[in-house]
Amino acid sequence: MKMENFGENDFEKLFREHYSQCYHFAFQITHDEETSRDIVSESFMALWKNRQTVDSTKQVSYLMVSIRNRCITLLRQQKRTEAVEEAALTRIPAETEGQWQQREMKIRAIEKEISLLPERTRYVLEQCYYQHRTYADVAQELNISVNGVKKHIVKAMATLRRHFNTDKHLSGT
Repeated sequence: MKMENFGENDFEKLFREHYSQCYHFAFQITHDEETSRDIVSESFMALWKNRQTVDSTKQVSYLMVSIRNRCITLLRQQKRTEAVEEAALTRIPAETEGQWQQREMKIRAIEKEISLLPERTRYVLEQCYYQHRTYADVAQELNISVNGVKKHIVKAMATLRRHFNTDKHLSGT
């Protein structure tokens, strides 16, 4: 027998009678109160939405299977997230305070040198590297050729290389 005649009052009665049981079931799996409440609410909403196809004698079973499946999905997602975080932490070496400060000094020194570049060269460099615009876009905006943009980039990079290859205290040697 389908729940075609299953109205709001019937649903409310089912909710009041089985919410606590469903919540405790979800909590046993997730060990999180808020998550358990969310999962139970989503499962009741799914039951309501699918009331035309769920056999009225299997409502509670439907809820329990729905809750179990949502909990399992959640745990799998958490496990994947933890694995990604763990992998990221092993790939990204921890910086000491001194290393962090040294890196920040290098960044400031690079920014200072960029600010000293001729205005048009600086603009081309910033548009291509900071704003991720294509050479063609920048060339069109400035009404110059793509080769003109390339020349500005080469000029900027040569200036930065020249400055930082001779500045031993910033290179860490």
